[in-house]
Amino acid sequence: MPNDYTKAWEKFQENYGGLDYEEFVGSVHNYDEETNSYVFADLVPLITSKKDVINMVDPSGGPYITEGTDMKRFRLKGIVKEFISNENGYEIIVDGCNPPELDNESRLINEISLKK
Repeated sequence: MPNDYTKAWEKFQENYGGLDYEEFVGSVHNYDEETNSYVFADLVPLITSKKDVINMVDPSGGPYITEGTDMKRFRLKGIVKEFISNENGYEIIVDGCNPPELDNESRLINEISLKK
């Protein structure tokens, strides 16, 4: 599940400002070793999880797969675009994958359903 920075971003803009959204996301979790606290300690509790969004799967025994994973490590063509939950597990949507061109072994890997 990816993080939802909406509330933290709104509060940051009100109280601090000075960073664009990408810089904010990259720095909001920074920890200050000298003070033993987060730099934006007041904002960290406002960051929540997008519980309805799946951006990775990590079944017992692997493989760990995230959005952006290059599927060549599984002898498949393409990059993971997204995950769709269904009653049997998850469907992995891959950009650039052309299943009719897969050999038999790769076709089998492509049809594996990740169980919830």
